[in-house]
Amino acid sequence: MAKNSIIEVAGDGTTTQWAVNFTGGYMDESHVTCQVNNEVDGSGDPVYRSITFVSAGLISVGGTVPGVGEAVVFRRETPVTSPQNEFAGADAFSALNIDNSFLQLLFGVQEAQDVLDTATSVEEALERSEEAETNATAAQAAAEAAQASAEGARDTATTQTTAAAGSATTPT
Repeated sequence: MAKNSIIEVAGDGTTTQWAVNFTGGYMDESHVTCQVNNEVDGSGDPVYRSITFVSAGLISVGGTVPGVGEAVVFRRETPVTSPQNEFAGADAFSALNIDNSFLQLLFGVQEAQDVLDTATSVEEALERSEEAETNATAAQAAAEAAQASAEGARDTATTQTTAAAGSATTPT
């Protein structure tokens, strides 16, 4: 099954640049990571390679050249713990900001689904489903906050429009 937020390629001992095209792209270069051959540090935590975006779809991977057959895994990990835009605050209520808010939610759901799809055991699937539920809850909270923010901005705009219309028709 194709994944939306995980791209895995095999190293060949010479290649250090790969075409990386996630479904829908990514919101920010900082949301993209690369791990080679499941590298971990002394504590067992994943070690991510430094990456450089040569262009929007081409990434150069730092460190030792991945060997023949070594898994090179690129992941899109969109933050979903807070909304991309807060319409009640300083963010404009524009089509771009609305699109980006929904894109953040869509990417979060795709990433959660990809995590579940890569589970290799029932225990791992349960663990990942709990992680996905946490991410989905955070994404839902972000969407609800964005909706409330948008409704507040709409109400404020309506009040200001009504007030401006009233003052425009009031004789002096």
